[in-house]
Amino acid sequence: FWYKWVGDIGITGADKGAGGKYLLLPPGFKGDIPPGYHVLRPSTFGNYLVFRAFVVDGSTQPGVDSVKKNLRIYPLDEAVNPPPMKFVNASGTPSNFVAPGDYSFWNLLNQVIQEEPADGSDPTTLGLFASIGIVKGRPFNPD
Repeated sequence: FWYKWVGDIGITGADKGAGGKYLLLPPGFKGDIPPGYHVLRPSTFGNYLVFRAFVVDGSTQPGVDSVKKNLRIYPLDEAVNPPPMKFVNASGTPSNFVAPGDYSFWNLLNQVIQEEPADGSDPTTLGLFASIGIVKGRPFNPD
């Protein structure tokens, strides 16, 4: 993945920190958009929502409580009756976010290119990938 800003939420977002509903629509979405949402249109199917809660008097607990109380993520077709949120505390759980340092990296990159829209990244980056045989819709068969 590569970083591509899509929009802000909270104080710097369209809701100005007052709370609101945000609708992330996939590339090529042609359906009806229900009223009452702030619409964000990422250029890729795979996305991360990055946000932070603030420390209050040296404690992270008020921020945690606020997120648990206010954050709801669900598919649009479940908006009438959203399922309850499940929060998982992953603190202390080992995680590896380092890309592979061997040949498998190129297969992983090719997988992302094949799964995302053809214009999911900028032409310069896609051109660099194409120069080594990673092109949307084509098999990756390096020699």
